[in-house]
Amino acid sequence: MATRNFVPRANKEGKVGTTTKMWKEVNAEKVIIDGVDIKEAVTGGAYAPVPNMIHSAAMHNGLYRGKDLTSYFESGDMSAKILDGSFDDIYIGDYITKAITVDGTTYNVKWEVAHLDYFLHSGDTECANHHALMFPSGVVQTNVPMNATNTTVGGYTGSKMWTDTIPLYDAAIKAAFGDTHVLSHRELLSKSIDANAASAAGGGMTGSANNWEWKDVISNIPSEPMIYGGAVWGSGAYDVGNKERQLAIFKFKKYCADRKWFWLQAVVSSSAFALAGYYGYASHTNASNSGADGGIRPYFLLR
Repeated sequence: MATRNFVPRANKEGKVGTTTKMWKEVNAEKVIIDGVDIKEAVTGGAYAPVPNMIHSAAMHNGLYRGKDLTSYFESGDMSAKILDGSFDDIYIGDYITKAITVDGTTYNVKWEVAHLDYFLHSGDTECANHHALMFPSGVVQTNVPMNATNTTVGGYTGSKMWTDTIPLYDAAIKAAFGDTHVLSHRELLSKSIDANAASAAGGGMTGSANNWEWKDVISNIPSEPMIYGGAVWGSGAYDVGNKERQLAIFKFKKYCADRKWFWLQAVVSSSAFALAGYYGYASHTNASNSGADGGIRPYFLLR
């Protein structure tokens, strides 16, 4: 004899358990909420009608899609869904194609959604706005050194990259996306080095970051943990700051699809900074290094 179904007397009536007397475990082959098969919704990602109750930064950070959101952004609807924190129809790997002009040169960039709410509640001044961290699909500009000479004195904030190059990207990104859509936030960045301290790189190398400071940030180059999930060549805390987590997008794919290396914030020695290698490995090079095989890959927060 088949097990009888349990059906309420009327639609949307009845309850199983209460907030104070809950069932310990529920085992079922299928769970449907508001007409949506939850298993199908999660495994199907954006192509299934996920109930509104499930939408959140955390849920969307766990799904990779790769949809073109350019028209969605241009309509204003994307910003509304970022603002309310639902991130409806916004998933990791989705992208906006938007050109930026830096120092007279225009670059056509595919900006991918790399993480949702990465800096939420972070900073000495709290980042209280929902946001999508946008990261180029590849290196934007090649032949860009960290410093004019092989020195890391002054840490990351003392570098030519931070003082001269990043402001150019700040202006270019705001011009392309609009001031109101680019979120300023606070980051903890290295500001000095101990030239005599042993380097994490070993091999008799010396020099590591030994202090930090909070800075206003519009755009920036990544920390090591944002790419790899942890510090590698840097000196730890001073190079990591408040960027201690891996970007969600790199849980789904490697960073080196364009086969170019790009600079990272970490001080490796008194003469070298870290980089993400073109073959998909963590590396470092002299601060004045520049070439056609690598350069800058900056992120910013879209709201």
